[in-house]
Amino acid sequence: MREYKYVCKDCKEHLTNSEDRLCEWCRDKKRVNSAQICIICGKRRTPARDGVCYNCRPKVPKEPYKPGVPWKEALEWVELEYVILQARYDGLSFQEIAELTELSAEECADIAVKTLDRRRFGYYLKI
Repeated sequence: MREYKYVCKDCKEHLTNSEDRLCEWCRDKKRVNSAQICIICGKRRTPARDGVCYNCRPKVPKEPYKPGVPWKEALEWVELEYVILQARYDGLSFQEIAELTELSAEECADIAVKTLDRRRFGYYLKI
């Protein structure tokens, strides 16, 4: 039969060899009680560091909104890229596109080429 050094200091029932003098049941109980309540639903306990339980995990956005990022300017730029590509697809020359967008023909060509290269090689806007 196995010999134990200590009696559990919490429950005083179970025997243990652990240096902290806690049996496995009391150690598990402390671990469960140290879990925090979910910050989304407030119902379940979770040991997760971010405080989100398993049920609410799919509801949490992967990347939080960053107010410092110029979203409006990025959307305007994407719209400009779309206009240039759509006009080029419809058969307009870069000079005609430049007159529509009030840019130079070289800028329109650069935007079109960079957009196509980014799409071709999988480079997307990462912030």
